[in-house]
Amino acid sequence: APVPASTHAYPFTTGRWPVGLLQSLRGGPAMSGFQNFQFAHSHRWALVLMVSLVALCAHAASSPAGQGAFTVTLRRQQIPLHNTGGMVHHKSAYYGQIAIGGPQAQLFEVVFDTGSGHLVVPSAMCKAETCRRHRRYRRRASLTAEDIDVDGSVVNPWQARDQITVSFGTGEVT
Repeated sequence: APVPASTHAYPFTTGRWPVGLLQSLRGGPAMSGFQNFQFAHSHRWALVLMVSLVALCAHAASSPAGQGAFTVTLRRQQIPLHNTGGMVHHKSAYYGQIAIGGPQAQLFEVVFDTGSGHLVVPSAMCKAETCRRHRRYRRRASLTAEDIDVDGSVVNPWQARDQITVSFGTGEVT
């Protein structure tokens, strides 16, 4: 059962990597099980990684808290892993809701990974079954989105974009 929500403030620096890796997204606010948040091993997603980071950092920079920080209410879910000699081991997942883009923000329920500085959301351009099962970021619905390359430079609309692969212990995303 989920533990009561707690509030944590995460500092963000505009234009740099924010804290939190979105391992996966769920289409609704309820969380029915951790399996909805796990990557399939070596499964690749078409992503709008950099666009989302810029949008999230822009939101943080304009937040009421100022100074590039905002508060995300986190909820914890404990997942039993295995039973060893009568002792059940648990893994905790922390998740919360963020808003990306503007003027009409797109809401995402995200899982935060304290071991990474990446935030990954599926793109509306991704047509894979894995992406279609989750809420996807619609870049064209945001007036604040900017496409950037891996070095942080802004990409013109007619230019090709960098494509990167980020590897994790549970798989990778492209």
